[in-house]
Amino acid sequence: MSVTLKQLNLNNGKYMKVNRILFFCLMLVATKSLFATEPLHDELTFEGHTGNIFPSKCCWLKKPDSKKLREIERDIIENRSCSAIGGPVSKLKLENNKLFLTSLYQCGGDIELSEVYPEFTEPALAVWLSGTYYTNLNYLCRNKKGKPVYEFEHTLIVNKGIVTSKTTVNNDKSSCVE
Repeated sequence: MSVTLKQLNLNNGKYMKVNRILFFCLMLVATKSLFATEPLHDELTFEGHTGNIFPSKCCWLKKPDSKKLREIERDIIENRSCSAIGGPVSKLKLENNKLFLTSLYQCGGDIELSEVYPEFTEPALAVWLSGTYYTNLNYLCRNKKGKPVYEFEHTLIVNKGIVTSKTTVNNDKSSCVE
């Protein structure tokens, strides 16, 4: 079976077109992920600095169950009222080695504790939180690898809302990209 040069060029042209289309599709997928909405993160305020708090086992802090909380979560999913995943999230403050829940937050703004947990006094000692948690407070910049650099990184060991151990790493702008 012989193939003429003209047939070979036609086939190469078809493959080139398919390759260009595939490349274009891959580029769209890659750039879409660059502009994806950042997930909502649980927030911590400590000594005048604000940032994020994460459980050691991933992602978001546990919250006490309530009928209203389930309604809010269902509304977010059903109505896609928020493009960021993770809401509502907790807003906490660390004071006198105790974690207090001050409010919840979703894309639309703060949710008062009394709206979700009418039985809580404000702020509420976070007795449902126990384990190891990591914080990133006071964003400074990004390093050479694009990773965010925070002034303070804490590891908290918590037992029923009480911080039993805290280690701190202090960073400065020396690792920032100019």
